[in-house]
Formats: sequence, structure tokens, C-alpha cells
Amino acid sequence: MKYLASTLFRTIFFSLIVFVFSSFIGSGIGLKIINRSQLAVITNPVVPLSNFSTFEMQVVSTAQLGNTITITTTGAQYILTSTDLEMWRRIDPHTNTVNPRKVATLTFNSNLGPLSIETSDNSKAVVQSSLAKFEFMSDSLFFITAKSPFTYTHTNLITNAPWNKGTGRDRMWTDGYGGSLHAQVAGGTSATNNPDSTTISMATNDMMAHMVYPPKLFDYEGFYGASAKPFVVQMFNESQTSSFVISQILAYASNNFGVVEVFGTLYTNNEQPTLVSPNVMGYSFRNETLIRQLVEVAHAHGFKVITYLSYPSGGPLSYLQGGPEWVYPAGHPQAGQHQDIATTLAWMKDFQTQFNLDGWYFDNADAGGFLDDYNFIRQVRTDIGDDGIIYHHDSVDIWGGWTGLRAVMIDAYVNYALAGETGREPPNITAQIQGPNDPYLRFYSSGYGLSQAYGSHLRLSNRKLALSEGELDRAIMENFVGMIDYNVIWRSDINPPYQIKKAKYLNGTLPTDVDWPINPDTGWFRPVQNFQISYNSSTSTTLTWQTNEPATSEVAWTDNGVWWGSGPMCPTKATNNCRIIDTTLTTNHQITITGLTAGANYEFRIRSCAPTACLPDLNSQHDFILGKTVRGTVSEVISIPFPDTTPPSVPANLTPTVVSTSQINLHWSPATDPIVSDQITSGLVGYQIYRDNIQIAKVTDITYQDTGLTINTAYQYAVAAYDAVGNPSVLSPIVSATTFLEAVFPDLTPPSTITDFKLTSLYTQGRAGLNWHAPYEDSDDLTSGVASSYDIRYSFNPITEISWNSSTGGQVIQVADEPLPRDPNTVEIYILPGLLPGYTYYVAIKSQDEAGNISVLSNNVIVTIPPTPVGGGDPRVKGEGGSPLMQAAPGPEPL
Repeated sequence: MKYLASTLFRTIFFSLIVFVFSSFIGSGIGLKIINRSQLAVITNPVVPLSNFSTFEMQVVSTAQLGNTITITTTGAQYILTSTDLEMWRRIDPHTNTVNPRKVATLTFNSNLGPLSIETSDNSKAVVQSSLAKFEFMSDSLFFITAKSPFTYTHTNLITNAPWNKGTGRDRMWTDGYGGSLHAQVAGGTSATNNPDSTTISMATNDMMAHMVYPPKLFDYEGFYGASAKPFVVQMFNESQTSSFVISQILAYASNNFGVVEVFGTLYTNNEQPTLVSPNVMGYSFRNETLIRQLVEVAHAHGFKVITYLSYPSGGPLSYLQGGPEWVYPAGHPQAGQHQDIATTLAWMKDFQTQFNLDGWYFDNADAGGFLDDYNFIRQVRTDIGDDGIIYHHDSVDIWGGWTGLRAVMIDAYVNYALAGETGREPPNITAQIQGPNDPYLRFYSSGYGLSQAYGSHLRLSNRKLALSEGELDRAIMENFVGMIDYNVIWRSDINPPYQIKKAKYLNGTLPTDVDWPINPDTGWFRPVQNFQISYNSSTSTTLTWQTNEPATSEVAWTDNGVWWGSGPMCPTKATNNCRIIDTTLTTNHQITITGLTAGANYEFRIRSCAPTACLPDLNSQHDFILGKTVRGTVSEVISIPFPDTTPPSVPANLTPTVVSTSQINLHWSPATDPIVSDQITSGLVGYQIYRDNIQIAKVTDITYQDTGLTINTAYQYAVAAYDAVGNPSVLSPIVSATTFLEAVFPDLTPPSTITDFKLTSLYTQGRAGLNWHAPYEDSDDLTSGVASSYDIRYSFNPITEISWNSSTGGQVIQVADEPLPRDPNTVEIYILPGLLPGYTYYVAIKSQDEAGNISVLSNNVIVTIPPTPVGGGDPRVKGEGGSPLMQAAPGPEPL
């Protein structure tokens, strides 16, 4: 009784609201026009409905003030001027109310000129300018047809839209509460993409489509019939159909089922169309009597019945039969030709009438291009009526591939959308669901009521979400707003959340929007933390992660993107060794996987749960702690590397140095072990030394001393680098060297000692003249050889061998401009500058040969600088070199 009263009350209440809302819109009174100038509304008279069904979506008003035109539809408002167009979404899916929000703009680079409303009814409003034609449809879609070439920009106004999808001429933006899209319809339109805008260049007669969404309110009872029973029961074979007709229908009816879907497996040729008359392709049932009984009994219990239709355009191969669909068979006069859509539509209407069907289950509504799809779905809706049922399995994208963008336009005319496979684009999986807060799932679950296929979407997303079966059922029912498959209703683990949602539905408190996003701090979904992947070898990897409370560990993996297979969640193996479960309760998780295939790309799905949260018990005090699927980018997909088969680089610059009659030293530049994608880099270990093509040694340094050689003999050398697994590089270029003919001894003898170091003169400005005889190169050979350099130093204290290198406190100072040695016994002269008046200095000298041998320290020369110039007076220099202050005792005269 409570249910009947509640339903009756809500039906009357909703009808009253619709009546009042429609009355206000129809009269133009009280309609809130959102624009920059608060334009007045001038509503055109409503004309009879066109030949297409509007399915509760209408052009509710048009208004023109000067050169500004405002078009208001059920779900959108457009404000068009000669320079731009504002796109407003009117229906807020979160509140299921009219709550305008500007989601996009069009900006024209050329002035459109004067604008005029050509026609307007509740199905379409047409606006003309000299540059373009605009057709605003009742479903919040509009077309632009270029009369002359021009350019404009579609700009998204949703900040950081989490679902920014598409490229080129076909894109959409949404955050789950509505958005906008644009799509190419006809012609050679070109486009330039930016992150939140597309600049579109049109040639004459090019056509583009634009849309805001959702296009209407989510009328739950209206969508699912007067009895408001949303669940769909699917018939897959004759036995199941008979059981349903005879004994099961009451049980389903009492559990909120209201639609029966007859699958293609009951047709004579399964899902594949065949000739049903000489020139028409279509379907026929194997047991027509059983189907008529099903329809009769279903209608008697308040069910509506729909039947299967696959790919009207021909589409991909049929699941079960293979080969092109809707193509005339061999032997037919039109063999190989595709049946035109008009013929298919005519057959569909006749088939529906013949079996008293209420609508269709589309295995995608792809009828061709954008305009073909649009006209097809609108015509089907018109043929079955607004009370009919369209159930859409795959919202296949108009832009090629199953990416879901087309769903917004197609689903405007659909009652149920099973978006389970939306997002797959073979052979690459591009849009799988990663978690309850995934923007892609967010869009399909709450973007519009007709797409509330949360459970089905998750079930057919290749297990990308790290949920167990029980957890998945809990997720379905906790977020239930639309239909789910009948198979899960009778499962015991779904009953608790199902009963809660059912009670909310029956008492009228079921929300129209799902509960998004799930709070990661308080909700049942808790993402894992600090997830990391590392590899141990070419066949082994280790995964680690953390959870916020002690939990179990589980890792599943796949190398082909499919999580179902011969073993439990195992894609390629016959046993369950593609999943590892560790029941140890911990917050730090680590699982090592072995036996992987070298070079393969793997995806890993990790999950953990607290002990009582592993079952969908609504009374559990523990939250789920769930993982994620690791995939999609370099940082997320681990490629188990191949073994290291790449050798190091070739050692360069191999140089031999002959040391003696029996030794040759080698030196070369370091090699490197290169990093190769998808391959282990084992690392450089050392070098192999080859003499005369025979390996003689392995070393880790870049030098080698080859000893024990034969006198006056030529040898050839080469070097190869090798890594940790033994891969050798190519040999370096061969070099040659010959040992000495006779022994060569190193020069170990220093130059002769300078013993006649003298002071010759004192000059003004603190300078002292010094001289000495040049030493011999070798102290034991006083016949030849020139030393290579001098080292002159001075100090306030006597200089000894011990104090020679002392610089503490400036004790011994080395001069910077010593002369180069000349021939032995030649008089050398040096003027030491910078000495201070009133101080005594000690000066000494050493010499050095080319071998680096340093002579013994010379005698000290004592130099005393007077405190005042000798003889008083002005000490200025009277010519080059200055005037001597004092003549020192014996020694050579300065030069």
C-alpha cells in the first residue's frame, strides 16, 4: 500500500510539476533566460510536432532582440550573436533540476552579419545568416552548415574537465555534471586542438555538430514505465524462456523487473541477419509460438518486451557467426551489397508490429556517419513511440573505435544503456575503468539517468577495477540508479545492499544521482599507498605497497589485457599461478612473482582488504582497502626485460708505451655498458687483453703492464670490454709496439749542485743582484747536459733542506720569474726584487732536469737591505738598472 500510495503521489506530483513547467515555458512566462543582458523572451507560436519523436525533449522557446537570438530547449540554452554563441547546460544531473551552467562558447573569426529566425517548432529552430545556417534540435544538439568559408573556435569552460576526450574535429568535455561536444558531420572541415579549445575551419557546405548535455530531466518513472520496474530480464534460449513464461515471471515481477529482452540466440541464424523475404534482410525466431506466448504473458504482468538487433550499418563481425552483417548473400541479385537503412527501418517496424514488441535491444546503433546514426535512432524512437523501450548495449563512438563519445547523442533517445563495453578500442584498451572515482565511470554513471549502467559497465570492463565478485556486487547496489543484469539479483551476497536500495526506491527517497565521488577517507574504497614495481631478473618482479590498516595481499597479472581465462582470472596459463594471495595481515605488502616471460608487457592488479571487509557486509566496521590496476603508461606498465644480450662499447684510444727490453705498458679510455629498452643492463665488469690475437689477461682497470717479453720484438695488442653476463665488445683497433734493443735505464741522477751562489750588487727599491754558474744536467757527468729549470727561494732565516718546503708563516718564499738554465758553467744573473729596507734575507737555489730529478740545495746568500739609502739623499734610479748602492765583494759584474 505504501508503495502504491507513494507511486501515485509521485506520479501526480511529477505530472503537476511537468504541467506547470510546460505551461510556463509554453507561454514564455517566468522562464529564466541567462545571458549577458537579461534578454526579453519572444516565444514563437508552437507548431505541430514534426515527423520525428522529440522523446520529452523540445525547443521550448525562441527569442530575438536586435541581432541577438536565444534558443531554449529542454536541456540547453543557446545565445547567438554575430560574433559568438554561448552554450548553456540547463539540466543539472546532480540535482535533476533546471540549474543553468555555461559550459562552452563558440567565437567566430568573421562577423556573421544579420541573423534571422527562419522557422521554429518544438522539434527544431533554424537560424540563418549570410555566412552560416544554424539548426537547433530539440535534443540539445545543433548543426552549423557553412555557406561560405569561415573559422570559429569551440572553447570548453569546465575548469580542469576530468573527461577531456577526442582529437581533431571530434571532442568532448565533462566533469560528470554535464558538458559539451563537437563533431564533424560532412565536408572537409579542418581543426586545430588546444587543451580546452578547438579552432575549426569550414569550407562551403561543410557541416559541424555541437551539443550540451544532458538533454532532459531524469524522469525515473517516465523512463521505466508506469509501474517503475527498472530491471531487465534477458532471455538467451528456449528453455529459459519457457521457464520464465510458465513459472518464474511472478518472482521477477515482484522483484522490480519490468522489461524482458529477447537475445539474438533465439533467432534462426543466431545474431546474424538473413533473407526474410526475396529482397529484405532481417531476423526470424526459431520458435515463433514461444515468443508470442512470452509477449502475451509478459504484457499481462506489466512487462515490456524488446528484441535484439545488431549493427545496422554492417559493423564489425558478428560475435557468433562471423562475416559482414546486413549484406545480401551469395546467389542474390544484390549479393555483396549492404541493405540500405530505409529498408532495415521498414522491416524493423513491421517485425515489431508482427510480434507486438515494445522496442529494441541494440548491439550498438551504428547506422553509418553522424547524420545517419542520428536520423536512425530518432526514426526508431518515432516508430516505437515515446512509450516504447530502446535498450542500448555499446554506445559506440561516432569517431571510430569504442571510445564512448557518441553515447551522449545516441543515448538521448535510449531508455536503458548497457555501456559495458564502451571504452574498448581493439586491439588496444584505451578507456578502461580504474576505480570508483574514475572520471570515465563518473560520466557514464551520473552524466545522465539513461546511462546508469554502473554494474554492467564494471562487469564488462575486463576486471580493470580491483574488486572481488562480492565487492563488485556491493558497488553495484550502493550506487544503483539504473538497470542491472538479472543474474546478480538472486545472489545472496547482493541482497543486503539491494534491499536497502529497493526500500529507498519504494518509499520515494532513491536519489537520481549516484554517490560520487567516493570519499577515500570515509568511503568503502581506500586506495593503496606507495605502490612500486621493481624487477629482479628477466623473469621475476617484486611489487610492494602499503595500506592504512592491517590487510591481506593479492596480485593478479596479465600479459594480454584480458583478466578472464582458463584459470581463475588467468589469461594464458592452465592453472591459477597468475594470481598470488597472501593472507598475512600487514600494512607493508610485498609479493614477488616468478616465471614471467622475458620481454613481455604485464599489467598488475593489486588489492588488499581487512578481514571482515572482504565480504560485502554493510554492517562491517572495516572499510575496503582496494588496489588499482597498473597499466597505460611507462610508469604504470612494467615490461619484464629480456636478458642482457647487448655488449659494452668498444674501448677507445688504446696506447702502448715501451718501457724496456721486456715490458710494454697499455692504456685505454673506459668503455660503457649501454641501457637498452626492455633489456636488463648487467653492468660493465672489466676488460680482456689480447696480444697477437690471444687473450692473455682480464683486468678491471684501464691499464695493463705486459712483462716478460722478448728483446727487440714487435707485439700487436687489442682490448675488449665485457659485462656481468659475459657479453664481450668488439675488439679495439689493433696497435703495435716493439721492445727495446738494449736496456734503457731511467735517469735518476739530479743536476750538479750550485756552490757559487753569490750576491753581486744591491740596488734601490729593495733589489739584490745574484749570480752563479749554470749546473750540469747530471751531477755524475760534468761534460754535457743542460738542466731544465731553476727554483730560487728566500727567507728571513737560513734555508736548509728541511726548511726548503716550509711555507708556514711565509718562512720560505719562492720567486716567480726565475731564468731558464743555460749551458753548463755559463754565468747566470738574476735580480731579486721586492726586499724590504732594514731586513736581512737568506737566498738559495736548486735546479731540476727533465726527468724531475732535483739538485742538492746551494749555499745560502745573505742579503741585508739598509734602512735608508746609502749616502742619504734621493735614491732614485739614474738610468736603466738603477745606481748601485753598494759593491759586493768578489764575483762577476752584472750584465
